[in-house]
Amino acid sequence: MFYIGITLEKDFFKVAVIRKEKKTLQVESTHSFSYEADHVKLFYNLPPLRTKDPVEICSGLENLDLFIRKMHLPLRRKDKILKALPFQLESLLPFSNLPPLVCVQLQPLNQQMTSITVIATVESKLKAHLDRLKPLDIHPSRVSCLPAAASRFISWHFPNEERVLSLDVKDTMIACTLVEKGEILLSQ
Repeated sequence: MFYIGITLEKDFFKVAVIRKEKKTLQVESTHSFSYEADHVKLFYNLPPLRTKDPVEICSGLENLDLFIRKMHLPLRRKDKILKALPFQLESLLPFSNLPPLVCVQLQPLNQQMTSITVIATVESKLKAHLDRLKPLDIHPSRVSCLPAAASRFISWHFPNEERVLSLDVKDTMIACTLVEKGEILLSQ
């Protein structure tokens, strides 16, 4: 199984090709391609895209397009948490007049409490991201986000570190993601 991760920059897009065999991940290659048609063709010549092996393409929303918060609820059952969450988010999310797209990560803390990381955006931000991929004729299998990718990378590359601060520099912006025990604590 291959995974191809894509992140969009101002003048080019970056690609990481990852192979998963059994439960082992290995970075096969990394690439940068400009948005010019000849360079986009090079993307389609990547070895995983020319094999019969299954390939998933994942792109990621930028930090500026996301709202991330961590909260605790005195609940443990997932169904009860999901019922209570909309009422908690109503006053928390900064886009109250637009319906949010929300992803949650649940982490049990003890017998009565659950830690919840909320990652939210709005449909227009997701659509704008996908619209940037259309001229490249890239159709991702899934859309993730930079903080989630940083968290997965940290868990894979630094499994023994309890707390890691990841910095991602793009153009004139620096995105930092603080991960503790596989959980995103902060992303700014």
